[in-house]
Amino acid sequence: MSPASPATVMVALLTLTVLAGCLSDDTPEAFVDPLGGILPPSLRENLTEPLYALLGHFEAKWRGTTGTQLYVDYYRPNVPDDVKTPVILVFTPYQIPDPEEVAPGVTEPIVGESFWAYSSYLVDYFVPRGYTVAFADVRGNHQAGGCIDQTGPEQWQDGYDYVEWLGTQDWSNGKVGMFGASYDGETQFTTAMMAPPHLATIVPVASVSNQYEWNFMNGVPYEGQPLSGMSLYFALSAVPSTDPMDAPKWPEKASCQKEQFENGLDFSGDMNTFWKERDYRPMADRINASVLHIHGLQDWNVRPIHIAPLFNDIESTKRGLFGQWAHAYPDRGDWQEILHAWYDHFLMGRENGILDILPPVLIEDDTQQWHGLEAFPPKEQPWLELELSADMRLVPVGEAENGSLAIHDYAQEVLVDIGSSSVNKQDGLARQVPDKLVFSWQSAKDLHLVGIPEVLLTAQTDAVSTHWAVRIEVVGDDCTYVYRASERTPSVCQNSGYFDTRHRDGLDAPRDLTPGEAYELTIPMYPQYDVIPAGATVRLTLSNNDPHISQDTTFADSRVLVGDGRSLLRLPLSPGSIELPHDELPEIYPGYLR
Repeated sequence: MSPASPATVMVALLTLTVLAGCLSDDTPEAFVDPLGGILPPSLRENLTEPLYALLGHFEAKWRGTTGTQLYVDYYRPNVPDDVKTPVILVFTPYQIPDPEEVAPGVTEPIVGESFWAYSSYLVDYFVPRGYTVAFADVRGNHQAGGCIDQTGPEQWQDGYDYVEWLGTQDWSNGKVGMFGASYDGETQFTTAMMAPPHLATIVPVASVSNQYEWNFMNGVPYEGQPLSGMSLYFALSAVPSTDPMDAPKWPEKASCQKEQFENGLDFSGDMNTFWKERDYRPMADRINASVLHIHGLQDWNVRPIHIAPLFNDIESTKRGLFGQWAHAYPDRGDWQEILHAWYDHFLMGRENGILDILPPVLIEDDTQQWHGLEAFPPKEQPWLELELSADMRLVPVGEAENGSLAIHDYAQEVLVDIGSSSVNKQDGLARQVPDKLVFSWQSAKDLHLVGIPEVLLTAQTDAVSTHWAVRIEVVGDDCTYVYRASERTPSVCQNSGYFDTRHRDGLDAPRDLTPGEAYELTIPMYPQYDVIPAGATVRLTLSNNDPHISQDTTFADSRVLVGDGRSLLRLPLSPGSIELPHDELPEIYPGYLR
């Protein structure tokens, strides 16, 4: 077959996938590195070179282990007969036929330039360098049969089948690597946890670690997400195949949707069997392939909560690349060269030193400085503990004033009895009950917050449940974000966390509160690397609602109990950076400590 021409995916379908949370406006350039970067000249000179023309664009259909039709199309280089090629596989729901360029009955898929700018890029860049590049359909999409079930167990098996088919072809060298972002990242993790023998490496970008935490945080539903995630992927999968022979399989697309929608309409936040089946974190130790794990710390689509504990629990060879970008590929001038060197090492067998050059974790703080860490979040580190005080300060433990601070989950006026006095000829005085409590503290020195801040809260509530939202803000002239500018001022850095009181004993053990009885919660926030400059003010805000979450329907009144160590803010401090293994640091790395 002749190579397919790249085409633009239909605008309406792109809109759906943007809403579903898997597209980005940030499209990386080709291998351009204006800033120098981490790779020394010796490694750059050892990268595979473009020596081969495109042999052709091929496709295959077969029935997988589950009996569902699988479909893969792949681009091979024109190498000598005695040369076997490794495979870079993208396992994706985003192959969409373009009716303007694909006639009915023609089974070539469109590898569009509009999505991530990487589908056609992978072919154009890696095929000339001796790689086969393959695109496999997830079940229920494009020309694969079955029903789309994001992160579902049958999709895991499909990934295994695709890898083993590609790794056992007579033109293959037996090594398959995977690539992709968002949905195309999670398909890598779930495939790797099936441990297919021919899977050598994965490079997941902006991937979920489980479906539950894309929809909820500690039982609190993100606004609208449980239903939108289910429905929009179904809409995407509903596009028929361009092959008329696939028409009888179209009803299969609806076979799992009843379960999908039922769970999408459940906003309880309970960890039920459906969500447990789509949580692959407990199986991280099954991964045998090497892992280059990439995630943006400013990704508020697939939030950075998905980094932990997954990354640290992986036992195979791994490296982490985490920085201050959104739902996108890394915002670094050299990251594509890192990708190239990674594939050359694990798929071509080149001893190029990439594992010696990359620290276990390469991470960017919020001042755009880079650091090397042994783990993220750090496994051992000091903590700064500040106690909530009745005078609305954050103070060293043991110095807080005791108190019981009232809060309502929306601003409310109550009538206060003032005896014989009157205000505007009324019998009482309206007083505002706050819908948030704000505590503050000023740092005397620079602090690096690395990991997951948390609030230890003691409270009472007059209802059977409520949601707690906590947020820390760092206000100072040296605290600068370049992302989410519409929601942040240049001098305010933020982190947050949410907790449903029903899940204080565990996500799978919901239990109502006893109204008026004190309870304790530990509320974690998102993993971050934030710098608090000396003189900056740290603000902690407690509330029962937030624009990003669905409100609890109890509309409860609560009291936060402070003093005597009952309520604390715990800030994780840096354990110290590790040095790069080579002597000269380019300017992009001034954050390394030596």
